[in-house]
Amino acid sequence: MYFSQVRIDPNGAPVPADAEIRVDASNPDRVVAKVHIDFHEHWRVVDQDIRRMGNRIYLVAKAEPLATVAVFPPPPPPQQDLVYEIGALREGTYAAIFVMNGHAYATTRWKIEPPSCNPLPHVVDIRIAQGDASWFSKVAIALFPGQRVADWGEVRRDG
Repeated sequence: MYFSQVRIDPNGAPVPADAEIRVDASNPDRVVAKVHIDFHEHWRVVDQDIRRMGNRIYLVAKAEPLATVAVFPPPPPPQQDLVYEIGALREGTYAAIFVMNGHAYATTRWKIEPPSCNPLPHVVDIRIAQGDASWFSKVAIALFPGQRVADWGEVRRDG
């Protein structure tokens, strides 16, 4: 079966392992996913790829069994860390799916928030001539994209 051009093979035997995905999206221009694999037997990842279908990101790996020497006690099964450079992402919700040898092992979701801008500097004083009825048309605050007024503060009359 193909899941958006990523082969998912439920009939083949899965690699005996557990996996965990951690996504670093602190910089939306350089998003990185790290996959930690705990093999239960002697396997290793020999190839990896990344495929993106909309907001789904497939972290694909191919694993093969390791040749082991018959010793007693046997060495512990290996662990392996993989790094996937996802790149720049726009704001939105994303999902990463780790697929090894056609089987899905782990998923995670995260959100890229819209960039936040710093608020405008504090307006110290606006002076309007007394008796000027058109004062509201003379007060303007320019906001850059993404900026908003967080608190207008208290309106005070002096005089």
